[in-house]
Amino acid sequence: MYLKIAGNASVALLVLQMFMGGGDHLPDNKNSNQPTQELECYVDAPGNAGITQDMVEKGTNEMPCASSEEVQICSHNGCWDAKWQYKELVTKAEVLISQLLVSHHYDSINNFLTLYRNYKATPDHTLKEFFPKYNPPIQPYKHTCVGLAIEVMKCLKSLETDFPGIEQSIMVVSCEENVEKMVEYTTLHQRPPEFPIVTEKDHVMVACHLQLDGRPGLFLSDLGYHVARLVTVMVDRGHPHTGWFTQASKPRYIKEFNYQFNQENQNYVEWHERETKADKVILQRSLVYVERAYLSAIEFTEKRNLVWDMKNLLARGSNGALLAGINFVSNRKETKVTVSYMGPDGVKLRNKLNVEVFLNLAEIPENVVQDVKECNEQLNMEEGMLMSILNELAVIMSNRNFVSDMLDLNELIRELTIIKK
Repeated sequence: MYLKIAGNASVALLVLQMFMGGGDHLPDNKNSNQPTQELECYVDAPGNAGITQDMVEKGTNEMPCASSEEVQICSHNGCWDAKWQYKELVTKAEVLISQLLVSHHYDSINNFLTLYRNYKATPDHTLKEFFPKYNPPIQPYKHTCVGLAIEVMKCLKSLETDFPGIEQSIMVVSCEENVEKMVEYTTLHQRPPEFPIVTEKDHVMVACHLQLDGRPGLFLSDLGYHVARLVTVMVDRGHPHTGWFTQASKPRYIKEFNYQFNQENQNYVEWHERETKADKVILQRSLVYVERAYLSAIEFTEKRNLVWDMKNLLARGSNGALLAGINFVSNRKETKVTVSYMGPDGVKLRNKLNVEVFLNLAEIPENVVQDVKECNEQLNMEEGMLMSILNELAVIMSNRNFVSDMLDLNELIRELTIIKK
């Protein structure tokens, strides 16, 4: 396996300066409009590039760059010259991934609550004043795609003894979701410097470049979208290229994913989603930048998603199926939250409620209390914790000025990125 490890500066300096609190990770003496430029590192440390547990424990968002040399993962008898070696890696990695899906929820709600608590503890009058100064923490067991990527990295590093070099080669990579102008996006580095580029980078996953019998490719892991398998993406799309697979299926509904290298620029992997609802098919394409490790996952992606209008707290099965949780889409007037869990017959039950129902705990209808208790149990939370979260959410959403500021920030970021999507 081979991995080129260096920085990725394809984030919008304008967005960072206006909303994200600066952009110091973009070097002043380089053109930020080039999506493949190298970063000047905060820390000069060889080794794997990306988020490390040491950084989380120290409470820093600074991410070490690795040396620019190529790292080679080899077995004792060569560099993956036997396909069974890679198959063994995939098998062991997928066991770990399945365990992580069960033990770690997808959770963008608790980080949102933490943002609000920190905001209320400051003298700032508006979220727009506070947000540029805020550094989001990565909290144990309260993970969005960023925290989940950290956990995947930790687990895959445990395979180092069986697969020497993997610890140095796995990396966090950035993803631009829902890209319509794919050719324009992937060829931006060939355009004049004045060509506008503003990237949202709203998702991350884990990647590792590899060579099988001299054929280049990589594998991806994406717990943020509940993918239970290790996805293999080969440049030539030959075996063991994963291709299309079913991510979710239920009566009259199926969601399928496919990953393949972009033909115009192999620094990108295309991620295709196909949703079939009854007779209606919805297609979406995203781009994963895999040439270099993404060094701004906490300070940009984690922070950007705090003001995203949709929030989720979800328990998953070992196969990636969504079992129980709560979710809502913020609204300036009235926000509704959905509480869902598996019923005794294996059918998912849902109750969609105005979030203000949870403002006064003493007046919550008994049937709603029972729904929350069942969901709380299936989320494996301490007794009463989910009700406490819903109560705090109700308080936050009743603060109309805060909600309005949050949605304004979300819309401004989306407007800045629409030009290239």
